[in-house]
Amino acid sequence: KPANIMLTPQGQIKLMDFGIAVTFSHTHAEAYTSAAGTPHYLAPEQLTETSEISPAADVFALGVLTFHLLTGLYPPRRGETKISTHLPQASLALDSVIQRATHDDPSQRYPTAKGFWQDALTAWPHDESDLSPSKSTSPDHLGTSDASALSVSPSSPATHDSAVSASPSSPATQASAYTQKPPLIPSQNPAPPAPTKEQEGHRFQGSAPHHLSQPAPSDASSAPKHRPIALRFGLFALSMLLLFGSGLGVWFAKACPKGQARCEKRCVPLAQTNQHCGKCGHRCDTTLGFSCKDGTCACSPKSIVCAGRCVDTKAHPQHCGSCGQICPLGATCKAGRCRCPRDQSACGGRCVDLQTEAKHCGRCKNNCALGCTKGACKKRQQLVIALLPKATAQRVEAGQFTMGLSKKQLSTATYYESPSVQVSIQQPFWIWKTEVTQAQFQSALGYNPSRFKDCGPSCPVEQVNWHEAAAFCNRLSVLEKRETCFDCKTKRGRIVSCAWKQDFVPTQKKSTSPTHKKAYTSCKGWRLPTEAEWEYAARGGHKQANETILFPTNALLSLAWVKENSAKQPHPVAQKQPNPLGLFDMLGNLREWTAESIQRYPKSPQIDPQSPPRGSIRAVRGGSWYESARSTRLTKRASVSAAYQKTGDTGFRPVRTLDKNE
Repeated sequence: KPANIMLTPQGQIKLMDFGIAVTFSHTHAEAYTSAAGTPHYLAPEQLTETSEISPAADVFALGVLTFHLLTGLYPPRRGETKISTHLPQASLALDSVIQRATHDDPSQRYPTAKGFWQDALTAWPHDESDLSPSKSTSPDHLGTSDASALSVSPSSPATHDSAVSASPSSPATQASAYTQKPPLIPSQNPAPPAPTKEQEGHRFQGSAPHHLSQPAPSDASSAPKHRPIALRFGLFALSMLLLFGSGLGVWFAKACPKGQARCEKRCVPLAQTNQHCGKCGHRCDTTLGFSCKDGTCACSPKSIVCAGRCVDTKAHPQHCGSCGQICPLGATCKAGRCRCPRDQSACGGRCVDLQTEAKHCGRCKNNCALGCTKGACKKRQQLVIALLPKATAQRVEAGQFTMGLSKKQLSTATYYESPSVQVSIQQPFWIWKTEVTQAQFQSALGYNPSRFKDCGPSCPVEQVNWHEAAAFCNRLSVLEKRETCFDCKTKRGRIVSCAWKQDFVPTQKKSTSPTHKKAYTSCKGWRLPTEAEWEYAARGGHKQANETILFPTNALLSLAWVKENSAKQPHPVAQKQPNPLGLFDMLGNLREWTAESIQRYPKSPQIDPQSPPRGSIRAVRGGSWYESARSTRLTKRASVSAAYQKTGDTGFRPVRTLDKNE
């Protein structure tokens, strides 16, 4: 702007203020988020925070300065910028030059000050007097510094001409011309008030106020009177901006230290910035391990790219030693090698203990059906199960009792609980004091089918079907070298089906009742109890079989795990009070398999009753952790499929008929 340009008596041009350019040349330029400068000379993009500053802003200011020097006015912010409106003598070519330099779109302006300078010289009139306005106008439209620099007395044309035409070799003449304070031209209209500090030369934010842009005069008669000195001064200013404008524009837009570039209005080192690596906007994904090094997204020296991310192949279990080399389950990667824990080896994609793993006993894929001990398969005689009859079973003597429940005893008795019938137990038997535990089942058959494994090895085995319970009884018989009571079939080491031996299945003859070849209760091996044996033992045997069969809720909670106190899961055996025979959990914890199918009781008295299984249905007795105390009683019966094992509320306990010498 003219206020920042000084013309010395020697004809030299001095630029007095580099404030904004110097500010933006420092490394803290990114701290500036608002427009700074004189409002009239600010380009539109300098008034927004999102636009980047470029040398085109200097070209805009150069066009405004030229318009101001020639007309004494500022070009309007909106509408066409025509000098010919104020100076009719100006050519249309000069109009086009000024309009292009002050275009709102930076891309439509001259790319450099040199281009503006060349077009301005072409459009400039050869005779400077052609630009002299026909009527005089007060120069009060100019700023105070502008008026003092440009206004001359109309009564002393010689003085003015001499100032313009003086030779640079006559400094005295020039000094006298520029040091003398010329009188202002009287104005026909009252001069407007001087601009306030807020209107002129202050720093501001946002768009320029509308009152700062003066409207164009309605005709040329109001244009100020100028002398050729103004044109000379304008040419000098253009020359100065031609020399310095491009450099200031570069300072203004890319004022960054060496090795840095302006990205998102701040200077960043492109060689090491993850958000702008190599060029603005090129990001390195740090979540995948990449970082910017020498302008390129790369991994650390210890890592390589595997599957699109940086990994340390010396410690990554999915890329151990090389990309895609996966370590077995349970192994870790150390120094680029997969290592299993101590005393374990990799077999079948996981780390296993070859000393105890049944499927990899001693070596990989060496499957032992009975288990593995010290790297060798167990033999049948090596099975250690705490199953000695006198230690784990209770002897039940012969006796009589009333089986079932009469409707007089309970109005809500189910169909299969009545009618009650007199039963005589003539064969004494052994019955386990507790339900079979998970540890005992695992030891005998080599697997644990339980749903609640977290309950622990002393919890009863559940989710076991009738066939598996029968197979367990056979295993006990074999261990004690006794007769087996079931015929079982296996497939791939798992029990498929079991059934009573044919010796115990009654034969059916025409017009006669079934006859037994051999009584099921006469089997000398371990077996599942008949319903009569189970209820007789649950009632307390021969001494208390006909006493208490229904318990109040408070008393039942001390005897059994039921819905009200079980927390919806089974519990370790022998935690509640035993019945009069010393048997635990007969009423709760788990329901228990019996050897028979469910049938309605006969009305006539029975001796050691037994009913061979029919079809796939088997009877279960007792209550469980899943059932309420109100529905739990000694006489309760239920029918379940023999292959059913989807719930964790059914278990079993074996029985065995006493030998003659016991």
